[in-house]
Amino acid sequence: MGTRGIKYGAGMVDPASLDTTIIPATKTKNYYVLVVDDPNVIFEAQEDSIGNNLAVTDLSSNMDIVSGTNNGYVSGWMLDSSTVNTGSTRQVKLLGLAQRSDNAVGQYGKWLVLINNHELRGGITGV
Repeated sequence: MGTRGIKYGAGMVDPASLDTTIIPATKTKNYYVLVVDDPNVIFEAQEDSIGNNLAVTDLSSNMDIVSGTNNGYVSGWMLDSSTVNTGSTRQVKLLGLAQRSDNAVGQYGKWLVLINNHELRGGITGV
């Protein structure tokens, strides 16, 4: 959770020393973008809470993601809570609420999701 997807420097990148990086317009270092392409990686994403909030009864359903505001350090993508259904063409599958003390079911809840429509695996119908 504490790592970022961009690293600067030369040679091999040490995953233990990743840090937050803002790339300047005139860069003087090499930058590396870290890509996760495993279809089984579980991501944490925040819901947009537009229209309605996600509920525990939505578990195992599918939904799309929507572009939010990017603050320059982390992704601006959010769960589109108004698209929850069982369609296999939806982008992510809802697995559960992220179990943290600063999180709860409700407005802007943070959820664990799996990419449903992945290049290496077809979409799975929700339950």
